Amino acid sequence: MRRSGGVRLGLDGAVEAALARRRNLLRWIIAALVASLAGLIVVTLLLARETEGTLRSAAVQADLGVRLRQLQGVLVGLTDAETGQRGYLLTGRDRYLTPYTAAVQRMPQLLKALDDPKVNDPSYGGKADKARQLVALKLSELAETIRLYQDGHQDAAIKLVLSDTGEAYMEQARTHVNAALDIIRNERDRLALESALSVSRGQRLLALTVSLLILFVALAATQAWLVSAARRQLEKALTDSERFLRQITDSVPIRMAYLDRESRYRFVNQAHCERFGKEFKDIVGRTREELLGRANTEEVNRMLEAVLNGERQRFEFDEMVNGQMRRIESQLIPDKAPDGSVRGFYTTGVDITDRVASERALRDLTEIIEHTPDNVVQTNWRGDVTYMNPAARQSTGIALDEPVTSRHFSEFNTPETNARFRSEIAPAVKEHSAWVGEATVLAAGGRVVPVNDLVIAHRDAEGRVQRYTAVMRDISEAIENRRQLSLQAATLSSIAEAVPALIAVVGVDGRYRFVNSAFERWSGATRDAVIGQTVEAVMGSEEFERCEPWVARVMAGETVSFEKTYAHRGEGRHLAISYIPLRNGSVVEGYVAVAQDITEHKEEKSRLMQMAQRDALTGLLNRVGFEAYLQEKTEQGGADSLALLYIDLDHFKAVNDTYGHPVGDQLLRQFAQRLQRLVRPTDAVARLGGDEFAVALAGVRQRENAEAVADKIVRAGQEPFDVGALVLRVGASVGVAFKADEETGWQGLVERADNRLYQAKSDGRGRRA
Repeated sequence: MRRSGGVRLGLDGAVEAALARRRNLLRWIIAALVASLAGLIVVTLLLARETEGTLRSAAVQADLGVRLRQLQGVLVGLTDAETGQRGYLLTGRDRYLTPYTAAVQRMPQLLKALDDPKVNDPSYGGKADKARQLVALKLSELAETIRLYQDGHQDAAIKLVLSDTGEAYMEQARTHVNAALDIIRNERDRLALESALSVSRGQRLLALTVSLLILFVALAATQAWLVSAARRQLEKALTDSERFLRQITDSVPIRMAYLDRESRYRFVNQAHCERFGKEFKDIVGRTREELLGRANTEEVNRMLEAVLNGERQRFEFDEMVNGQMRRIESQLIPDKAPDGSVRGFYTTGVDITDRVASERALRDLTEIIEHTPDNVVQTNWRGDVTYMNPAARQSTGIALDEPVTSRHFSEFNTPETNARFRSEIAPAVKEHSAWVGEATVLAAGGRVVPVNDLVIAHRDAEGRVQRYTAVMRDISEAIENRRQLSLQAATLSSIAEAVPALIAVVGVDGRYRFVNSAFERWSGATRDAVIGQTVEAVMGSEEFERCEPWVARVMAGETVSFEKTYAHRGEGRHLAISYIPLRNGSVVEGYVAVAQDITEHKEEKSRLMQMAQRDALTGLLNRVGFEAYLQEKTEQGGADSLALLYIDLDHFKAVNDTYGHPVGDQLLRQFAQRLQRLVRPTDAVARLGGDEFAVALAGVRQRENAEAVADKIVRAGQEPFDVGALVLRVGASVGVAFKADEETGWQGLVERADNRLYQAKSDGRGRRA
């Protein structure tokens, strides 16, 4: 027997027994049918309630996401306003007031993000009010300095800027805005976790729904078989039941379908119809290949074969839905006959995009928690602790959930280290932006721990220190090893063998007189094979030529120190080398070479500098790294051959607005890769923020060469971008500046490139100027 929609609800065959003998059995089946239907309705209602809760949570998360961006805009706006104020006070040019005015005008709208975001933290209201007050105080202080300057009281305005008032307002405003940001982020993450749990419950309800549906269909089929002799009387009742079942399946926000052994659709609910964009009658009787207009992949055919062999299948895939990339979880459930044969299979599809996003957020948090085993501590410019990683918390006995913002970095240092910080470390960091050395800190229980300490200063756009980062590695074991080596050296009277440095003594004739065991291990040659040989014979001609200038200086009586890199080596790739004259009275009879392995320090420094100067999305230089590159090139005398290209993607905002930020991020990565392919390894490519990029070309002989690269960039921006199933077109405008003059330096070159970019966009975009 076949019913509407092509679903097989009964079995063909005549009823041989009398209807009277089966009446009692029929009553039981009807009771079970009603019970399963009631259960199906209840489970469907529960599933609908879970779905409604998930949608409400998603709406709140979206609102919190908007508030997060607005609050981040508050911090950016304050920085822009202060930058405009400083520029105006330093130059007196009205154009510097443009970022200040723009920031002040949009600040009220951005501050609305603090209004009642429906978070559970009772401290949020006080922090939000305090943030508003401090932002108002900071804007008032900026306005007062500009008013004084415009009224002719330049000295008073400068004096107010140099006072600590504005800096204190700015620091406190950032602290309280960041506190509000943390509360909102925590609330958003909590809702994301609740959404993930809700989706999980929904999946279980879905499985129960499918089971009840299968039970319902089975009972209906049995009922049909029992009453086949009374088919005409029961036809209407069965038709009504099917219609009701159809209403239920169409109301569930899950794709549901039934396919026969030929993989032809026999039933689809409304959600499945919407997937294909076709009506029910246009889907039933057709295969997936016919509906999509393309052949199935090998993977799809493998799963179809497996489910028709009685194996349940579960898989996930990405699909574009209403212009957004969504993650779908699908199941193929075999429909087995009593004899074990498979008559067809059921298929379901559930949108799990929110759950996947929640899982990704949890993985990111886990990655942060399981970061480096080194102790990492961050403080503001006053030394107040703002962050401690799990390793540092464990070392100092501070719980993972215990606040640290009330702590000062000096609490974790020994008195000796605090004294060194004031006299040695702080001056070195302020001058060189970093300090590396050994110090002692206090661990849990007051235990003194020696550490290898790297202190880094993070500066703002004006070069002022904003915060410090300290990376500390416990070297207790290394210290103990050094002590043991020293004790052994005293016992054996062999100082050279006790130190971990490479030590060699070379005579005036250029032949080795002595090498220690560290030198043997590093060079791979035994002491007997080295002593008496020339440096050139042991190290090779190329290495000997690298050392000749230093050898000449030490033989002239000068102590020299330098660093060398051996890229082909595993350990000891970076050495800090000192040549010390070997004197006999006033006569230099040779020299002592001492080399220290600084590979770990070099690589750690390189890693930290890489993290600080790279854009997380594209891997290009960020603004800090790009400006450092320009500074280096100008200081090396390359200003006359330096060209700068400022690039802005045209119509990029429409991509984000239409397809979402994940699609926009993929487009930015593709454009970054195109830029890197267009330039040389010695050139610099950077993402300055948003859809703004920059390219610095070193060693350019004439402006036409830079313009040729700019034309290539314009063409690269016009080429289509393939992002998933999308083909997107934007465009690029480029501003070209050539040669940095002595008066304005690389900053003037940046300003000229920016002005040329503005001209290119004013002239119609998609061109260079």
